[in-house]
Amino acid sequence: MVKRAKGSDARSHLFGQALVAVQTLLHSPEAMDAFARKVAAARPGRGWRKASGLRRLFS
Repeated sequence: MVKRAKGSDARSHLFGQALVAVQTLLHSPEAMDAFARKVAAARPGRGWRKASGLRRLFS
């Protein structure tokens, strides 16, 4: 999903949300597993590799 931002305040808020999400995925195995299950359900047959997937997502 892409959110449109108007102004630097909105962009700063969205960046903060993304930062918290990535930190949670990196430091919580339960969150990463839940995320991987959701991705696999949304993309049947395409799989998910955790480490490389995060690098692609946030590169």
